[in-house]
Amino acid sequence: MKDLENRKVIRRSKSEWRNPIRAIQKPNGEVRIICNFIGLNDLVEKDPYELSNMRDIVRATQGSEIFTVVDCKEAFYHVEIEEKDKHKTAFEFNKKVYEWNSMVMGYKNSPQILQRTMNKIFEELQGNGVEVYMDDIVIHAKNKRKHDELIIEVLERIRKHKMKLNCAKIQFSKKEVKLLGVTLNGTEMQADEIKKNEALEYPEPKSLTELRRFLGMTGWFRSFIKDYAGLTLKLTESLKKNGNSWKWTEEMDAEFKELKDVMRKMGKLTLPDYNKEFILETDASNYRLGAVLRQKNEKGNEVAIQWSSKKLTPTEVRYGISEKEMLAVYWGIKKFEYELRGRKFKIRTDHKALVEIRNKPYFNNNRINRWIEKIQEFDFTIEYRKPELMIVADTLSRINMEEDGKQAKIKERTRKQVEGKWNAHVKEKEGKQYWTFDCGRKVEIPPKNIREQLMKLNHEELSHRCMTTVYYAMRENIIGPG
Repeated sequence: MKDLENRKVIRRSKSEWRNPIRAIQKPNGEVRIICNFIGLNDLVEKDPYELSNMRDIVRATQGSEIFTVVDCKEAFYHVEIEEKDKHKTAFEFNKKVYEWNSMVMGYKNSPQILQRTMNKIFEELQGNGVEVYMDDIVIHAKNKRKHDELIIEVLERIRKHKMKLNCAKIQFSKKEVKLLGVTLNGTEMQADEIKKNEALEYPEPKSLTELRRFLGMTGWFRSFIKDYAGLTLKLTESLKKNGNSWKWTEEMDAEFKELKDVMRKMGKLTLPDYNKEFILETDASNYRLGAVLRQKNEKGNEVAIQWSSKKLTPTEVRYGISEKEMLAVYWGIKKFEYELRGRKFKIRTDHKALVEIRNKPYFNNNRINRWIEKIQEFDFTIEYRKPELMIVADTLSRINMEEDGKQAKIKERTRKQVEGKWNAHVKEKEGKQYWTFDCGRKVEIPPKNIREQLMKLNHEELSHRCMTTVYYAMRENIIGPG
């Protein structure tokens, strides 16, 4: 406290405000003071300023060969609090009251304020070989001369604003650097082994808080993990419970262990090349969506740029299969909008009906039509591929995690009940099967091998109306299981 007071980071105060504080020892032995501004934060509006996006930083480094990362020491302390607000930050220590002159961690808008400040300092350089994420500055270039010029420019601005660097964290003139949990080299992105190992060594969660912490760790790497949403289905569902009813189950334990196994085998992601065509592969299952963005490398092999997955909402779960598949396409395009907007790309699907969305002006489904309208501005073609050749489909078509043993038994019992009722009403006469209603009316049951053909014929005769209309029209004269 004496050190902070001598440096005028804090000062003595007569304020009536009291904010709890705590000290955290950093790995290098230094102490970081954090204020718990829970009362103040509840009264303050959230600053909408967006933090730098890690994806944008990664994309910006594509093609660079030399990297430097510098970390600004105690960056928050370089932002001064307005005089009229300083009394609100007061805290008590050893029976003495202090208030902050400088911004501190714990205030909910501190990250946004710091990001805005750093962006202003490096405004002309950002996007031109310099990227800023709060107190981390990445300098990158294709050659040493340009790299060194940028280093000098960055250091001059740091000196001008009287900022300090954390020398122990500087990564200078490297072929690859570590940043925010990933390793960058201008060609591909790989999960940082240190961050990954923290998740791999994480013990079995004993509470909701510990589970949230684990999912926070692993969620950082979801871009590297195929079907992350599916792998964590039961774990994320359990977050909805309160602390008293929460308990660790066998299903959750299985997901916990499987996710760790997948992380051990995590590969690299190739950085996007904006001069090459993108391939967006999407698929839907009963309870989730999956997408992967791909490109061909120099050898002509398709490589993953990024994976993504999404658990369906209760409303979306009730969608028909065509709706889910179209939702997967719409969601996939929006997910990778940065890479796809303004560029020609290919969509790959295992759902044949979607091949027509570029040629058919209107579908008899308002929901599908709305999604199609929203993606018409994108320049794409659609390619059909058999399900067994779809990598995303291979993952999503696994046995659904939602169906546990109990649900399977219920389904089997229901199936037997339906079969029993069916057999009681079916009669055979002259080689043909008929369904006999309780009133005595008979309706023919067509042979299994022509049922699909009958559906298509009726669909065409009814001017391609929706399947519900076709169903009600057909059941007047024929009937069949399912």
